[in-house]
Amino acid sequence: MEIPEPVTEAANELIESFGGSIRYLGPYEGADVYLYQFPDAAEVGFPILFLWKDGTVREVQGFDSLSIIEQLVED
Repeated sequence: MEIPEPVTEAANELIESFGGSIRYLGPYEGADVYLYQFPDAAEVGFPILFLWKDGTVREVQGFDSLSIIEQLVED
């Protein structure tokens, strides 16, 4: 899936600072969810998500990001 340009722009500072990439996770409450993936060697805390809906990007971090991922990922 092609990543929308506004999502790439929202994650640009992270990508420029740390490297990494963006990966599509799936749909959630009408939004497309994208995960910023830090490089493998990075030690980080909570995942950072970008929700793309109706032309708007919303960044989600903390326990909220874990909750969304839990609903998208199957065991």
